[in-house]
Amino acid sequence: MATDESSDVTPPAIVLDEHDTAAVVALLIRTVRLDEELARDQALVAEATARIATNKVARSKTVTAFGVFGFETGAGLWKRVGQAIGQHAYHRAVEIAQGHESPKLLEKMREDEKAGGAQSNTQNASETEDTTVSSAPSIKDAILEFVRNAGQAGTSAREVRQHLTDSHNLNVHEKTPGMTLYRLLKDNLVRREGRRWYATAAGQNNEIEAPNGGPQGASDTAHAAP
Repeated sequence: MATDESSDVTPPAIVLDEHDTAAVVALLIRTVRLDEELARDQALVAEATARIATNKVARSKTVTAFGVFGFETGAGLWKRVGQAIGQHAYHRAVEIAQGHESPKLLEKMREDEKAGGAQSNTQNASETEDTTVSSAPSIKDAILEFVRNAGQAGTSAREVRQHLTDSHNLNVHEKTPGMTLYRLLKDNLVRREGRRWYATAAGQNNEIEAPNGGPQGASDTAHAAP
C-alpha cells in the first residue's frame, strides 16, 4: 500500500479493544478502496493522454488528405467541403461521426443523394424515414436514460455497453461507455460510487438538448479552422 514505510526501529506493540479494532478495519478497507480508485483514475488519465497525442497526429493526417481531392486545407476548409458535397451530406456525416446516427446510414445517405430528383411520394417516404432516424437517441442520451432507469441499483460501464448493444444495436468501443459516463459526471448528471454509476437529481430532471441549427458539437468541425 502507499502508506507502507520501512523503518529500522521496531515500534511498540499496539493493543486494540474490539471497538478500536473495528474502526481500524473500516479505515483499512476504505484506504485500500481509495488506492484502487486512484490507480484506475491514473490509468484512465494515462490512456487519455496517449489517445490525445495519437488522435492529434491522425487528425493532422486526415486534414492534409483533403488536399488529395483539391481542397485548400487552411482556414475555411469545412465550408469548402460543405459546398462541395452539399450541406445535407455534410451534416449527416458529422452526426454519424458523433454517434447520433448508425454508421450503416452511410449507404442510405448515398441513396438519398442519388434520389434527389425522384418523385414526390419517394421524397416523402425518405423524409419520414429521416425523421424517424433523427429522433433516435444519441449515445450520450441513451446512456443517461439507462442510468436513470437503473435507479438505486446503479449500473456499471460494462452493463451500459451491453445495453447499447442489446437495445440500440450499437457496437461501441469498450472505452466509450466509461468516457461518456465521465463527461456526464463533469456535467453533474451522474455520480460514481466505486464501479457503480447513479443518476443525480440534476440528471433525473435534465434533458439533453438536441442540435439546434446544426450538429451538436459542430464547433469542433464546422466552425473551427483545421
